[in-house]
Amino acid sequence: MYGTRFCPRTLRISDRKNAAWRCRPRSLCRLQLLATCSLTMYLLNGRLAAHRDMFINQLRAQTEVNTCFNPEISPCPYNRKKTCRGDIGMIWSIGVAEGRDPFKLNIRGPVQTGGDVSGSGDPVLFVADPFLVIRPDKWYIFSEALDNDCQKGYIAYHVSLDRGRTWFYGSAVLTEDWHLSFPTVYSDAGDFFMLTCATAGTQAPYVLWLYHTTDAFPTGWRKHTQILKNQTVGRPVDPVLFNHDNVWYLFLLDDGINKERLFFSSSFFGPYTEHVNSRKYTMRQSGRILQDPNGVLWAFHHTSRTVERWQIETLTPKAFKYGERHKLLGPLKAHWASTGMHTFNAVQLGSGSWVATVDGFWNDANFSISRCLAEGYRDCQTLTNVVDHKLN
Repeated sequence: MYGTRFCPRTLRISDRKNAAWRCRPRSLCRLQLLATCSLTMYLLNGRLAAHRDMFINQLRAQTEVNTCFNPEISPCPYNRKKTCRGDIGMIWSIGVAEGRDPFKLNIRGPVQTGGDVSGSGDPVLFVADPFLVIRPDKWYIFSEALDNDCQKGYIAYHVSLDRGRTWFYGSAVLTEDWHLSFPTVYSDAGDFFMLTCATAGTQAPYVLWLYHTTDAFPTGWRKHTQILKNQTVGRPVDPVLFNHDNVWYLFLLDDGINKERLFFSSSFFGPYTEHVNSRKYTMRQSGRILQDPNGVLWAFHHTSRTVERWQIETLTPKAFKYGERHKLLGPLKAHWASTGMHTFNAVQLGSGSWVATVDGFWNDANFSISRCLAEGYRDCQTLTNVVDHKLN
């Protein structure tokens, strides 16, 4: 028998005296279908934003039993009932590079993989976007960790007690309802601030949050200041702050127009004003701005598989220009970075030598790591033997 929630093709007449159910008239079924379609289109057109947000909040509440909210909408290639990011076949790992010249370093890697994090219980597919923070007694790497269940990134930290020779996973330090990556960290007199890239799960008007922590470092991050609000067409991707001649500059890719946007301010906390020479370059930052031993400023640009260094020829509140460009990183012979590389963050040590964090990926065409994690396993990838590679 059909209940009142269904519209059968052949309508039946129920016993009005004893039936506990009743078929709906065919005309009512058609009206119901029409109303459902109309309401769906109404929501898709964005005219009921409040109702849409209420629905999303209800969905998030329902997924709390799974401890996460998945912001993706595209089906997984291996499970059409699940939604996934488009990069789950890119297995990123972290390496460390050292040497006397910031652009001629020996890369050791991988020093941290998704397997190191998954070993702690989290189903992490990969770790990427490593940023180095050096303290007197410990070295830290802050990175994106991609949760395979939630299909979004959170910010994690890794720690070394022997000046970067060996690394251990610490913990998650920052999570949001949206995807987080690219954690650039800045310090000032014991205060620490962090910018992140916020993408999947965010909605216009787009904002850029500055997070803050003090005594709880490397954990304890909290929202501090919105340094940008509704000043980009799309999402502010891979933002980098840099102080030059007592002026703060903010570089980012606006994915709404696929152009680099440049802002400046007299204060670290803003407000930030768009530069007159903004939107001139198609450029996506790959790490902190670097001043080499000769005083030349370099920015780092990410292509699909390589990292290039671009000279900043001019940088003032009234003028900005890139100059010469050189390839810096690309695919390595080592398996962990055999398909491409993305991030380069170099720090000069007191001895004059340089240490940098990099990341690389290999192509998991069959999505074997994501499949393995989805089945509940946590030993899907392990820390491979560390190999050396010298930059040309």
